[in-house]
Amino acid sequence: MPTTSPTASSGDQQQQQLVEVGSEESGKSIQMAPSMDDPEGGLVQVVAGGEEDDDDDVETTTTTTEGADIVVAAAPSTDNDPESGGGVLSNAPSVSADEDDDNMYDEKEDVIGSLPPTTNDNNTTTTSLQQLFAPPLQFRDHHSLKGPSSSLVFQKKRYQIYPQRNSEFVLQQDRRTGKIVARQGKDGSIGLSFLRFLYAVVAVFMMGFVFVFCLQLLLFLFLGLTVSTGLTSSADMDWSQFFGTLLSVPLFVYSLACALALCAAFVGDAWNGHAFLDKATSLKGVPMQWINFCIFLGIPILVAICSLFARAEEWWKYTALTWFSCVFFLYCVFCVLVIYYEIMGTLELIRKYEKYTEVDSSSNLMDLLKYTLQMRQIQRFSGRVYRKYIIDGETVFNAKDSCRDRSMGDLVVSESTSTPLYTKLTQWNKLQDWGLVVDTDDVRQYSIDETRDVAPFVTADTWSLEKLFCRSRNKRFIAVINGKNALTHAQLTSSFACALIGNVLVILFVGSFLTWGGLSVGGVVFIIALATIAMSSSILQTVRLYDMVKRHRLMNRKKNDEVLENEIVYQVMESYRINKITPKVCWTLLALEVVVFYVWPVVTLFVIGNHPIAIFFLVSGIISLVRHYFNAASVLMEVGDINVLDEELTKMKSQFLAIDQSLTTEMEHVVEEDFHEKARLNLIVGKISHGNRRNVWIFTFAALVGIFCVLFLGAYALGSNEGSGTIPTSLPRETFVYEKQGAQDALPYPTCRMSSDIAIPGEEDTALMDYTFLSVIAYSDSDCKTLDGTPTDPTQEYLDNWFGAGFAKDEDEVVREYRERNDVSSAVQFKLISFNNLTVQTLDREDGFAVLTIRGTNNGWDALSDAQLWSAAWLAQAVRFVLPFGEIWTPILENLIYAISQIQSSSLKNVAYYKETKDFVEFLKQDSQFRNLRITGHSLGGGLAAITGAQTNTPAIALSGPNNMLSRNTFDPQLTKEQLDTLVFNIIPDKDPVPRIDDVAQLYQRIHCTASDANFVDCHTSTRSLCDILVTCGNKPRYDRPGRPTFCMCHDIFGYPQPTAKGNQTYADACSSAK
Repeated sequence: MPTTSPTASSGDQQQQQLVEVGSEESGKSIQMAPSMDDPEGGLVQVVAGGEEDDDDDVETTTTTTEGADIVVAAAPSTDNDPESGGGVLSNAPSVSADEDDDNMYDEKEDVIGSLPPTTNDNNTTTTSLQQLFAPPLQFRDHHSLKGPSSSLVFQKKRYQIYPQRNSEFVLQQDRRTGKIVARQGKDGSIGLSFLRFLYAVVAVFMMGFVFVFCLQLLLFLFLGLTVSTGLTSSADMDWSQFFGTLLSVPLFVYSLACALALCAAFVGDAWNGHAFLDKATSLKGVPMQWINFCIFLGIPILVAICSLFARAEEWWKYTALTWFSCVFFLYCVFCVLVIYYEIMGTLELIRKYEKYTEVDSSSNLMDLLKYTLQMRQIQRFSGRVYRKYIIDGETVFNAKDSCRDRSMGDLVVSESTSTPLYTKLTQWNKLQDWGLVVDTDDVRQYSIDETRDVAPFVTADTWSLEKLFCRSRNKRFIAVINGKNALTHAQLTSSFACALIGNVLVILFVGSFLTWGGLSVGGVVFIIALATIAMSSSILQTVRLYDMVKRHRLMNRKKNDEVLENEIVYQVMESYRINKITPKVCWTLLALEVVVFYVWPVVTLFVIGNHPIAIFFLVSGIISLVRHYFNAASVLMEVGDINVLDEELTKMKSQFLAIDQSLTTEMEHVVEEDFHEKARLNLIVGKISHGNRRNVWIFTFAALVGIFCVLFLGAYALGSNEGSGTIPTSLPRETFVYEKQGAQDALPYPTCRMSSDIAIPGEEDTALMDYTFLSVIAYSDSDCKTLDGTPTDPTQEYLDNWFGAGFAKDEDEVVREYRERNDVSSAVQFKLISFNNLTVQTLDREDGFAVLTIRGTNNGWDALSDAQLWSAAWLAQAVRFVLPFGEIWTPILENLIYAISQIQSSSLKNVAYYKETKDFVEFLKQDSQFRNLRITGHSLGGGLAAITGAQTNTPAIALSGPNNMLSRNTFDPQLTKEQLDTLVFNIIPDKDPVPRIDDVAQLYQRIHCTASDANFVDCHTSTRSLCDILVTCGNKPRYDRPGRPTFCMCHDIFGYPQPTAKGNQTYADACSSAK
């Protein structure tokens, strides 16, 4: 063990000696000293430093720290607020001492006889506690801990126990020798870990569907925009409604991001044993633990038991729905508690803020609200400058000290200042002349990490390779660069090398992935250049930081041949408010924000009939505005210290200490409530209302809004044109053929030939390729003109070439007359193909045979329609996929998707594509010429064909269409599982992502796709699927029926084998002639 080292204090030259802290398991030791601010005291504040991952256990720092304050801290990195940057460490290292602080031990138990110094096995001196601490060692819990500590005496040893998730951190003090041992104890089991894992999985599942709901809400909001702009009809655009709806987006994004941040915090709380819920209500301890147990386990198991006794066939569905509902209810309670304590904490901080002399304990609520709103507006709209320092930690440096104001001497290693563009605008002289802005003395604005008093230590034992790369560049950290615990040269070099290499690898990975995806060389170079520019500041800052640390380390080593003490360097980012807006500007901006971003959108959403979203916006908007303006993080950045909440404790200190050094019951209660109050606010500010979680979700939803905007602009620019798809010229049907594959090569698809009740009458052998071809021609335009102005119908030409002249007819006039008669303004496009002289005997009559082919996605509005119908199902599948044992939730996915779909407005539901196709099919079945009908389509058209076929009891053959099993209850009328299993057939190419949306029904055929994995999107191409079926099934029927033509594109573009030539003409000559 290291020996104790005396140090001389200023004034009376009092000696301070270190207490040895050993680890019984590891053999390592810590040396502890009383605070330099309180040589007589010895209050030790135990800090949980890192909060980047709630799931990390406390990592005990076991390094030797000579000539410094005690540090017993958790080591993981802390979150940093990107808006306010990093900051200075408060009383670095993390120890506070105050001779008036409360004695956390019972005085009667703390009395230890005077013991002389003793000598241990290593011939080092250990000083007795009475010689070292007067009064004895005291502990006070820091608000960053996961829970309050416990003090007890057992077997003549004093214990201070700090609970973790499944373990406990224990400081053990021998009452005879004064020796203190820090150790980690296991306080969990596999069963407990499994239960908390189960709780967390259910909470994540609930969070997944909250995310699905948020995404659907934004989608339906933009779909409402398309309706109001007349994209689905011929009506003129109402610009006031358009902008009113658009202005709701910022508040929606903020509200939804906050909801997901609360979800993430709820998941973490479930994983950590409901720590927040246990301390957030008056039902602490046993009652809250029972409530959590009943909600997460008891009630669902009881429902399962009752369902099994009742022999219910869907017993698991009832259980899963109950489980989800219970957890969602508890999440709502969690949100209410967070919002309540955040607002109450904000008002309490304002009331106790010493600079607001107008507010005190007797101030009424209106005064508190007034000053809170005013402070929030001043912080948001006033000008700031940012100064970054690297500080040499030779002396204690408090978080509320300023590197700029105090005499730092040589302690400031480096300094840089930045002035944002907005700040420069606020310094415009005209704004001061108009009375809008007032210059002020530089007012320090503290970062969230500073106010929460958290900062990670980087020593030789707490170092890891990836920390610097993963840490925010403006993050506060404390690095030991010289001394016994200093980072080694290899560690420093490795950290900075890893940071640089990591950035380079990220850039190269983006470039390689884009190359794999088929992007051109120029495009890849352009993207890599943009990524390099975006990351250049991070790379340069890493290089500068490494160079600075290296030079400073070498310089100090030249000064001192032997470095006895640890030399600490920490990074500081200070923010100063250099002016502020006047009160009239505060209230004017507040009124404008509320009217423009809340009142106008609410009124607009109600006027256009989007009532479900309007009601949600009305409620969520109020909550978000309250949280935005009464923001505890904003007040803390002004106040500078969360410990201002210690007012009640401060009032009681002198009274109790004057009477007795021991704690009374009332004092203990005050200390406990003080801890819980600060711990709650610390969690809310650091992780929920102002942490990286919320910022990540804001970025996510902002990106999704950008995607929706692109789709909207595409739909607005391109409109709803009928289509312009073309099919390359085919080769003569009898000259070039694909023979049907046999057993010697590969088996053909079982559905190449379909039964007569599905296939075109008499064309059973080519049924699969016939329906594939008909889904392809849905993209063609039926009304074109040649260069000389002669009307022409390409669709009819394609039909004649495929089936033979006069066999099939494009009923374009029937479709056009129906649209005009029924005023159909929907963007959905479809064609009706009848087959001359083909009838089907049904009961006592003969019905004509026809096929309705529906066009797939062809423009932006089609893409929005895809999202409207199937995005919820796809997202539900994604949630199920990422969760462990996600398949167990399948029985309730349809119910959750249906619940989410209810936020659609009635006007939005009425413009769904399938409404028009269903009505058209019902119209056709009234005419005997088209009564025997089949429906087909590709992609979006295939999905619509499946929906329409199930709703009208008409056989549907889809090519690469999305499925409808999970979303079947969202349609009107709803679909049944039996209808989808018996009436819908889907052709699913390999690697095609679209037909894997939603769960597939029982009837489907998988086909090959020869495209590379990098070009998997090409597997969705309808003409590629047609070529694959031609090659596999063969284009010549078994009997004397006419064959089907082949296409040069099958070989030349898609790489399939050349067809077999039956004449003298070669394949190359035939393709050259066709082109």
